[in-house]
Amino acid sequence: MEYTIDDSPRVNTTDKATSILEKYKEAVSVKDHWREKFEEAYEYCLPNRESFYDESPGQRRTDKIFDETAVVGVQEFASRLQSGIVPTFARWADFQAGVEIPEEERSQVNLQLDKITEYVFEVLQNSNFNQEVHEAFMDLAVGTGCMLVEEGDAVNPVKFTAVPLPKVCLLNGPDGKIDTVYRTRKVKPEHVSVLYPRAVMPENFDLLQQKKELVIIEAVYKIHQDNEEKYKYCVVLENPKAVIFEEEYEGEGSNPYLVFRWNKASGEVYGRGPVFNAMGAIKTCNLTVELILQNAQMSVSGVYTYED
Repeated sequence: MEYTIDDSPRVNTTDKATSILEKYKEAVSVKDHWREKFEEAYEYCLPNRESFYDESPGQRRTDKIFDETAVVGVQEFASRLQSGIVPTFARWADFQAGVEIPEEERSQVNLQLDKITEYVFEVLQNSNFNQEVHEAFMDLAVGTGCMLVEEGDAVNPVKFTAVPLPKVCLLNGPDGKIDTVYRTRKVKPEHVSVLYPRAVMPENFDLLQQKKELVIIEAVYKIHQDNEEKYKYCVVLENPKAVIFEEEYEGEGSNPYLVFRWNKASGEVYGRGPVFNAMGAIKTCNLTVELILQNAQMSVSGVYTYED
């Protein structure tokens, strides 16, 4: 995989930020059709996850849970996927020469690729991949998982981030595949320079004077031209509207976002996971256990009436 980064200075115009934010609103409108379904799945199966609606931090979300089968089932689903596809501390893939390599050269090429494979998995095992992929698989139980792959430092060359479904909006491209990803972030003013070291803030905008968290939209969209795989990465400040940082990635597999779906109908953006198929049984089990507990309460305490 090869990619190039175009980090040459650019003029951050309000028009470009407005265009990206308008496209982002389109992605939000598509997600709004799924929001109630996603929220219901989270309430019954992932009650400890962040909601799709605004809530206070640490708010209790387990009021509807009377049967823990679905909550435990999602955890087991993610664990089984991880152990079956990307098991921890195991070499679950190999780089090998393809048919385009002459047969007499394949053995030598495979020896070189084996060393590369060892190095790749050494980097993976020393990174946070195993932890983050489990979180992404839990979102996959609902239908759509998303993971961000970023360049790290000398100690951890690659950094993985499982982006939760409430924080990401997706759009399909002309070929029906996801080619646009929007990530919403609320960032403290003092953290902007750490997250985006090369960001250029708008004129007459002082971060030190900002007291509230800044709403930032990270956009990654595909550039369809010259039959080459290219992506544009833009960091947009919502208020005031400005593009504070942008990069261009080029090469096969250069998209930093890995988006995977369990089951997708034609033309739809988001996937439908096993949780959607089992939602009727999940709600029935919860209601049944709730009624059993109510009946037990009446059996223990009795039902009494009295005159005031």
